[in-house]
Amino acid sequence: MMKKSRSEHSLKVILEKSRSKSGKHAFVRLAARVNLDTNEVIEVIQPTGSSPPKTYSEGISKEVNLKYGNKEALVIVSMVKVPHPNPKRRVKGTVEVYSNGELVYKAKYVKGILRGSAGDPKYFPAVKVVFEKLQIPVKRENPNAHVPGRGN
Repeated sequence: MMKKSRSEHSLKVILEKSRSKSGKHAFVRLAARVNLDTNEVIEVIQPTGSSPPKTYSEGISKEVNLKYGNKEALVIVSMVKVPHPNPKRRVKGTVEVYSNGELVYKAKYVKGILRGSAGDPKYFPAVKVVFEKLQIPVKRENPNAHVPGRGN
């Protein structure tokens, strides 16, 4: 008996935009749907309302059930700004890519460098196009950092 292929997948995620009262700490988690054939961002999903608890006191967070199709990937970007020991207020974060209902690629962003940490590097263009859409600066990139013999 053959399995039916699902045309749509879903993932429960808490999206958030919050900051501390002093403004020194901040946390953002956004999601984007990307078409894998054309590498175009279909939509960027931002949090609205406030239901689950937030990381910091001010801001919004929302638990959402995100749906995406077979030829689409769901890219979740989590970024944090922490001042100590960070006088330049640098931002660091992680990126997760989901396709066909499972986690297929992970990357991390530190000091403007975007590097792969797990999964198949063929999903890196989806990450790159989301960073361009969100206007997050990338000085250098290394999608193969976790692949033995291919990363620098």
